[in-house]
Amino acid sequence: MNWFFLAIAVLCFVPRSSAASWEEARAFADQGDWKSAASMYQNALANHPLEPSLHYNLGICLDHTNNPGRAVLSYERALQLSPRASDARHNLTLLREKLHLPEATPLPLGLPAFAGWLSREEWKWCSFSAALWMVAACWWAVLRSSYKKRSVPVCLAIIGFFLMTGSALIVRARAAEERIAVVTAADVSLLLSPFSSAETITACPPGSLLKIASTQGSFVYAEILPQLTKGWLPARAIERINERVSQP
Repeated sequence: MNWFFLAIAVLCFVPRSSAASWEEARAFADQGDWKSAASMYQNALANHPLEPSLHYNLGICLDHTNNPGRAVLSYERALQLSPRASDARHNLTLLREKLHLPEATPLPLGLPAFAGWLSREEWKWCSFSAALWMVAACWWAVLRSSYKKRSVPVCLAIIGFFLMTGSALIVRARAAEERIAVVTAADVSLLLSPFSSAETITACPPGSLLKIASTQGSFVYAEILPQLTKGWLPARAIERINERVSQP
């Protein structure tokens, strides 16, 4: 019985604790204590890593504490979870302009613009819903006795098939986003080989988007987006967007 009450207490405490961190972060931000607010948003993200508004607010705090690389990372994570978040997109655009970074997107090359309207999870649900639609339409067609009566459900089944296939292809293509990272460290350069003493190809300012190709020891081979310049850089200098809980 004691274990039962303990479990109930834990379940009740966790949401309250998360809510308290969230409210405390807002209070610190209202006071202009951006560093403390960022720390509290980090605590809230530990329990709610898929909440886009937390990543968005963390990005604001990091921008005010002169941490542009992690601010870009937080905005990108917010947009990965909620692509239609106009505030996050607006702030990210302004931050890129301030940092003199080129406009870049984590979406794989060749995908149509509408593929970015939904998140990967939302496209998965579209594919699943279209599959259910297709199955229901096929079953409806089976129940019809004449060819003329079957024409409508057959058309609906064909539409469902194309919707399911198209959504599935978008989900598969966007799997490449798993390799997209943001430069979070300062004074980082793209190197000719995976050694600290290697010749420098170009500088990688904080906030730059990279597509990781491979890893060798403590270095990663990547290309800068959208220029597609390739080279090596330390793995500690970047963070993948899909690793949604960033380190404080």
